[in-house]
Amino acid sequence: MKRTGYLLAMAAVVFFVGKVCYAEENLIKNYSFEEWTAENPTDWKVNLKEAKVVKSETEQIEGKSSLCLKLSPSGDGKGKASGTVVSSVFPVKGGQLYLFGFWAMTEGSDLAASASIDWEVPLTAEQRQNSLVCMGYGAVPWNIGHRIIMAPEKAVRACVNFFIESSKPSSLYLDSILFCPYALPPQPGPDCKNAAWLGFNMNRFGGEVVDDDKTSSGKTVEVKIGAKTHVSRCVIFGPYADLPPGEYWATWRLKAADASIEKPITLDVTSGAWGSLDAGTDLQGITLKFKEPNKYQEFSLPFVYCRSTVQFRIFWSGKTDFCFDNVTVKQVREFTEEEMKSWKGFLGK
Repeated sequence: MKRTGYLLAMAAVVFFVGKVCYAEENLIKNYSFEEWTAENPTDWKVNLKEAKVVKSETEQIEGKSSLCLKLSPSGDGKGKASGTVVSSVFPVKGGQLYLFGFWAMTEGSDLAASASIDWEVPLTAEQRQNSLVCMGYGAVPWNIGHRIIMAPEKAVRACVNFFIESSKPSSLYLDSILFCPYALPPQPGPDCKNAAWLGFNMNRFGGEVVDDDKTSSGKTVEVKIGAKTHVSRCVIFGPYADLPPGEYWATWRLKAADASIEKPITLDVTSGAWGSLDAGTDLQGITLKFKEPNKYQEFSLPFVYCRSTVQFRIFWSGKTDFCFDNVTVKQVREFTEEEMKSWKGFLGK
């Protein structure tokens, strides 16, 4: 049974604009779980505790089957069952942008599920670095999860890892897994679809609306050192907007009192009930560097969006005062339902 769904998690990374060049090959083998060896999916490793892996032919996004990790915890409910499925290892290039995407559905209660990337980084000996992409709790219908992510500078290989844990009977379904090199979309043209939100109309933890004749509205949100707010946490978030599926650029207009501060602010884009994690790190967002004090600058980053509501967030280091004027979003291209199900728009097929 085919279903559409909503976005699990999303974030973005900003770099210089490059030519669009979509990958022709998915690096994940047996990405839609069509091939099975005995009772296990071919090219995937499964680790189970009071659980089993099942080939589902009734719940799938594309093809004839999907994978299901089915948990059956025993006892009085104090112990937890768990299941992990890990892809075969594939080569990567350090510093390269990749798009990691998947479809997932969870059933049951009191469950935690996650998707992550394990990077192999050779140092004095083989070492792995983990990038936790998203995590969710409770039952969620078929959803798209995806993340634009940069491989660690010295990474040579990687694999993707899905995990579910619960003290009650629960299931995690997976289908249509994607991992491919990602090229930045072009900057949108003057006739593109766009939207904008003023800073004082966004949700926030702290900050004051003050007059500012250098902004589009004559107002700005000012966040000051010593004011009651969430230092090193998300201070600006929302607006929980519903956009057409597609590729976008988001642009924030900001200024800082002290341009010499390292990592004063981090920006990211996130969406869906599951949400992104570690949004304050360079890995999933852009950490800003201001050129001049008390002068507005624009900072842009691309993002991929399918469904659910989207947020444009600002994380603050608490090291300098800053002001936020607005955020503008422009669409590069729109996705069809088929592109969302099979990732054809990114695989050039």
